[in-house]
Amino acid sequence: MPSRWTLAMLALGCTLAAPLQAQRLCAPDTPPLQNQVGPGVYELAYSPSQQAVYAAVAGGFKDDAPPSSVVRLDAATLQEQSRLLLPYRAFGLALDDEKGRLYVGHSLQGRISVVDTARNRRLHTVQLSRPRPDGKRYEHDLRGLILDKANSQLFVPGLSAGDSVLFVLDSDTLVLKKTIPNLGMYPTGLALDEAGQRLFVSTMAGEIAVVDVRTLRVLGRWTLTGVHQPVNLAYHQGRLYVADQGLESITPWQQRLLPKRDWSGSRQQVLMLDPDNGQVLAAQAARGHPLALAVDAAAGLLYVTERSDGRVAAYTLDGLRPVAAGLTGKLANSLALDAAHSRVYVSVKNPGKSEQPTGESVALPCFEPWTAVAQNGK
Repeated sequence: MPSRWTLAMLALGCTLAAPLQAQRLCAPDTPPLQNQVGPGVYELAYSPSQQAVYAAVAGGFKDDAPPSSVVRLDAATLQEQSRLLLPYRAFGLALDDEKGRLYVGHSLQGRISVVDTARNRRLHTVQLSRPRPDGKRYEHDLRGLILDKANSQLFVPGLSAGDSVLFVLDSDTLVLKKTIPNLGMYPTGLALDEAGQRLFVSTMAGEIAVVDVRTLRVLGRWTLTGVHQPVNLAYHQGRLYVADQGLESITPWQQRLLPKRDWSGSRQQVLMLDPDNGQVLAAQAARGHPLALAVDAAAGLLYVTERSDGRVAAYTLDGLRPVAAGLTGKLANSLALDAAHSRVYVSVKNPGKSEQPTGESVALPCFEPWTAVAQNGK
């Protein structure tokens, strides 16, 4: 007799066959392929030329914590190929595979390191943020990084409650070209429209700023009604995708910083916007506090980490219909995509806090059809 998983696969029919065949489909209860890389794993980057996955490993936050590093893993097996130790905690990554450069964000030290991927060595470190007068922290923490290859620019948001900025670094000379002020309250999400020469930046004020990447000016700003925590963005062919995290613990902080705004009714959702005016074209309720986004154009899918549920969900790009999900076992954090093979890599963090740093992982999850996921109550 066919299993419930097999029947669910057959029930999907031809409409979803092409996207799902591109994924790593496994029988029920098959664990994800994963490798423990160390404490504090954050962002990932995939290298087509090296067939490898890079992981930023912060190490830990105490004086006696393990050192920070960038780890390179084999894309097919996730076996460790190399490890480059770094003097500062690594969080964000942006890869220029053609030029063999990996940009590493050191959020707490306000710096960017540049790594030569061919020789696996650190070339240079650029200081972007200045120390505060008390000497304890820097004026701006750094969040993610995004590379504008056409204009040889690296964009790096500098986070603050009231005076956030956008650092613009010349990715060839490593010279700071400009610091764009007044970006808003804690800019976290970044998405690049290469054809339209626009950068979208989302903030924890429920806003999205639109930046002209040629003139380096803010073209406009939208306040998204009913969207409170647009933590991450993705862009594809005239559509802007948004992960609205809906994390209850953030709402009191937002109320304190912007008391005139109505922060009630925060929700967990994924949205599709018109990038010309911010109009919501589609919205899909999500679970597990959605966090990271990745577009698989060939499969027509948007991948979303539903962090606290420990899974990666796949939605259709055209209407955000859920079609599949892969379990990670623990907290699903950041994503990287091998578009040629439709492999989805995810950094997996441990829940809770521990006095001793514990190892966290990079995983290549198995995907099940959404009907099977719903039936299993995952």
